[in-house]
Amino acid sequence: MKITIYLILALYGILLAYSLISLRKKYSLPNWLSFFNLLGSFFLLISWINKIFVPLGLIILLITGPINGYLMNGKVNLKHLMIKIILSAILLTWSFII
Repeated sequence: MKITIYLILALYGILLAYSLISLRKKYSLPNWLSFFNLLGSFFLLISWINKIFVPLGLIILLITGPINGYLMNGKVNLKHLMIKIILSAILLTWSFII
């Protein structure tokens, strides 16, 4: 079961990094924001090394998510943010319980 959780975390990190890379040029996101997005994704990828990387990565991505939304769309999509918060809470809980 642990392997499944870490694979899900890695997949989540890879998908977020891919979306950032594919949209970065279109929306000309600031370098510092791209750095923190990639850092959060990287922490999820290496979460199998130490569990401390799970909350670090999720917190970074929860902070950068609304900033990304605001810079790309001119507003924060609250529905998208709530889904991200719920998904992060589930992933965080599963990673520490199992």
